[in-house]
Amino acid sequence: MNEHFRSIQRDSASPWPGPRGEKIQFRGQEILRQWIPGRRGFQYGVFPMVPWVGRMGGGLLYWRGRVHQLPVNRPPHALHGCACFGPWTRSEANEFTLELGPWWPWEARAVQRIGVEGSCLVLSLEIISNSGEFPAQAGWHPWFLRRLEGDSRDVLLGTHPQWQEELGGNELPTGRRVEPQPGPWDNCFGYAHQMEAELRWESASVRIDSDRRWSTLFTVPEDAVCVEPLSGPPNGINTMPEAVAPDRPLTITTTWHLGDQ
Repeated sequence: MNEHFRSIQRDSASPWPGPRGEKIQFRGQEILRQWIPGRRGFQYGVFPMVPWVGRMGGGLLYWRGRVHQLPVNRPPHALHGCACFGPWTRSEANEFTLELGPWWPWEARAVQRIGVEGSCLVLSLEIISNSGEFPAQAGWHPWFLRRLEGDSRDVLLGTHPQWQEELGGNELPTGRRVEPQPGPWDNCFGYAHQMEAELRWESASVRIDSDRRWSTLFTVPEDAVCVEPLSGPPNGINTMPEAVAPDRPLTITTTWHLGDQ
């Protein structure tokens, strides 16, 4: 694609559909965890999350006095929305569209756009209502390799959130904001203005920023690190919903600045 990005593409061997980035190579170095047989759809590459992010408690969506039961794909919760497995269609060269349904209670669609600007990868998501008003969230779930081929150490992760969302015993945020705690993490963090984080390997670096204020950091796996730009915290579709209407889409953009170490 240019001197920095050798490829941003799907791997045809993978069984999972959707506009997932499976191969992102910087100067010939693969930086994403790849699909292998037995690896599930939520466990590699970078995929969009819509119309909610992370865990939705019990798969239950509360909106204006009604309760909607959505599919529970990681009991007891509904995880990462439907974009990972949905039937996306390519509407333009770098634009993909997903019709939300039939399980989503409203007529709506999601659009992901992918662009390259110099040494930057720019991803954007938009959730659009065809009729009615509903809550929604959006974000991305990338799986970065903990150690690149030929490196002698693990990646260094730098970020400076203002708070950490406290987790309850049910793996959902309690709504209480606490001081950021040392890792390893499977936690959501909030930022004063916009989220920003940096991954530094020996031979490459990626600075990730977003026009929104949240990210989940997942550093538990031995071979990967996840830095997830989000429009709100997990289960926030219930606890701090952002309303989408025909004249008011939800949008989020993240930019990945790739460079040498």
